[in-house]
Amino acid sequence: MTVEYKGDDEITLKNVTIVGLTKSEDGELTDKTYVVDTENKTITFISGSEDTVIRGLAAGDWQLVEDTAPLGYTKETAVEFTIEEDGTVKVDNDVANKVDLTDKVIEAVISKVQIAGDEAKELAGAKLILTALDENADLSGVKVTGGADEIEVSKNTISFISGDTDTVISKLPAGEYTLTEERAPEGFQKAETISFTINEDGTVSDVVNAY
Repeated sequence: MTVEYKGDDEITLKNVTIVGLTKSEDGELTDKTYVVDTENKTITFISGSEDTVIRGLAAGDWQLVEDTAPLGYTKETAVEFTIEEDGTVKVDNDVANKVDLTDKVIEAVISKVQIAGDEAKELAGAKLILTALDENADLSGVKVTGGADEIEVSKNTISFISGDTDTVISKLPAGEYTLTEERAPEGFQKAETISFTINEDGTVSDVVNAY
């Protein structure tokens, strides 16, 4: 996360501190330190499980920018805020107790359907494999809910058996994926592999048949 001064006045960052963290002397950012860039007027830190308290920011216009979102969460846009001379913080001209930049969990809903006439219904019994194309991807924190059964999660793949309702996969890291039907339900043919991209904002794009 980066807090950046957006005003035109000359300010100093020498009095800036972050509660519970130590100012980095060598510019290295860790979960225990924060980095102050006086030239670009920024303070960079790694968010934790509790609110981050920053003290000593000068009055003026600022913005909070998320440089990198946690795995499985959307990357949110910057939040602009103003610090008044009396220390009051305003967001969108409204007084705020804190500057809130909340990520949303990335979810992918996977549906295996049978189409009969004008009716489509969920088709149970297909073995599906979701694969992250990034070999360094880590899907161990992904949660699979809904109708799926026999769920197996490895480093960069998730396999499951489709059920009578949609399968919901939460906390998928942004990146490129393929969805392959390894085994079709009895009496049905396997569907073609599908490739798609999960963007940093959680949207899904570039959905194509891979083969």
